[in-house]
Amino acid sequence: MKLVNYCGALLILLSSQLLTPGWAAPAVSGVTESTILIGQSVSRSGPTKALGEETELGIRLYFDSINAQGGIHGRRLTLVSLDDGNQPGRARDNTLTLIEKERVFALLGYVGTDTSVAALPVFSYHQVPFIGPVTGSDLMRVPLNRYVFNTRAGFVDEATRIVEQLTSVGIRNIAVFYQSDAYGLDGVEAVGNALDKLGLRIVARGSIDRTSSDAQSAVFLIDRAKPEAVILFCGSKQAVSFIRAMHAQGSTAQFYNTSLVGSTALVQELGNMSRGLIVSQVTPHPWSATTTLVREYQRLLAATGKQPSYGSLEGYITARTLVEGLRRAGRNLTRESLVAALENMGNVDLGGINIKFSPANHNGSTYVDLTIVGVEGRFLH
Repeated sequence: MKLVNYCGALLILLSSQLLTPGWAAPAVSGVTESTILIGQSVSRSGPTKALGEETELGIRLYFDSINAQGGIHGRRLTLVSLDDGNQPGRARDNTLTLIEKERVFALLGYVGTDTSVAALPVFSYHQVPFIGPVTGSDLMRVPLNRYVFNTRAGFVDEATRIVEQLTSVGIRNIAVFYQSDAYGLDGVEAVGNALDKLGLRIVARGSIDRTSSDAQSAVFLIDRAKPEAVILFCGSKQAVSFIRAMHAQGSTAQFYNTSLVGSTALVQELGNMSRGLIVSQVTPHPWSATTTLVREYQRLLAATGKQPSYGSLEGYITARTLVEGLRRAGRNLTRESLVAALENMGNVDLGGINIKFSPANHNGSTYVDLTIVGVEGRFLH
């Protein structure tokens, strides 16, 4: 009887608080009447510095344009970005800081496979939406994680597109050069599976540590197989070292790089040697004003004095996807309402690229374009 009386009294107390003028529901982390706080761990230093800075630029570009229009339901977007140097441990620590200390509402635009994977258990435990990681790894896709929303094609999509292109012109002797980490191993598996479906196999493979630029052992293993093409799954520093060393050996192989290489840094570091390289891309061509998306991006970018890049366009697309979800989630914003809004977004045309989510599929895009580096480092598609 005492327990019943206690519970009844507690219910009366709670009811009176709910009815009391001025009572407010518990605050949502990262959301106030005037702001929404978004967190990012990104490489502002280290081997992927250029790609990290480009991605952050694209996000800020779109956030600034939305804030200039009054924000989302009257709330301004604020990005808190921390440097992880492309180091998984720092990315994990940054994620803890962003969630527990900075109290951000959601996470956006992490750059890299190993850094995103390091953050995975942290944001999953805290149930924080993690949107648009710059990685195509299956580790962020399988099994489905309720809080991960991918806005780019996967490594499987890129590998399949490259293998289809190579085999369509009769090239069958294909090797793989890769970083010895989650990114590289994902790439090797993706290429192997794509070739297996055609009754082919990888003729040679060579790896490099993600922190090294010494590609000599990989060059020895790959060059002796005399491949017609080599598919690279690595950062720009490792790609530059490998390609230079292969050229020094007299190799005539065609080099295919994937989007995570960091296109801008690759061309800048290789100079004239970059001409003829193929790079798969997961966004439209940022220099071609044939779509509404790219024209809008170019107009906003021009005011900053920065040059277009695939990295900043991807950041821009990622930010646009988040904003679409925030708009649909409504004024009474919670993390769960954002997840639900994204899951029920369906197929949305952002003006040149489609993003499609559902409760059973958080992989928003399969878009892959193959580009070739032409004169003066220009990307042709």
